[in-house]
Amino acid sequence: MYYTNQSTSKRLTTKNSGRGNSSAISNLGMGNRNTDNRVINLTSKIVDDLMKLREHSRSFFDKNIFAKYEDYWALPGNYQLQKTDMGIDVHKLGEYVASFSSTRTATAWCILDLHNKKDQSRSLKYHDNKHSRLETNILVEKKRFQKCKTQEERDIVDARLSNDIQRLKLSKKQIDKLISLAKYFQTQGFKHEAF
Repeated sequence: MYYTNQSTSKRLTTKNSGRGNSSAISNLGMGNRNTDNRVINLTSKIVDDLMKLREHSRSFFDKNIFAKYEDYWALPGNYQLQKTDMGIDVHKLGEYVASFSSTRTATAWCILDLHNKKDQSRSLKYHDNKHSRLETNILVEKKRFQKCKTQEERDIVDARLSNDIQRLKLSKKQIDKLISLAKYFQTQGFKHEAF
């Protein structure tokens, strides 16, 4: 093997082939190796910092998004959920706002209200109240059906019951749609804050 000078760089060639060695061309001088090492070290440091930030943001969100206190849950936007005999009450800044049949719908309402989706939050509240009212009506109609003595009374109660069941299913679909919308807004809110 021998070295030949070409302008500013050195090229490693062999006697037998007379061609340049491709691995030697990639390592033209010591400056490139040092630069490569510095880039690798810097990249490694950046990745480590991002991983630490990711873990910190995860622990921050786990601790601070939904906090449980003695008799209520605190949610972002100064909302509080409190369980009562009738369902779940929502308070904002200590004032009563609304009642819901489940924590799922109450939380969805808080998220929609926090993102100023007034029409959707009103609709969710309406359908939740309608859903609770229909469930109560169905229970009453089932008891009434058992007490019916004639076939004509049973047919009337059965017609009411089937109508309420269909309305209940439609109301449930609307609630599920609005809860999905709230989930979307919740994930969009955290999209740029957590990795």
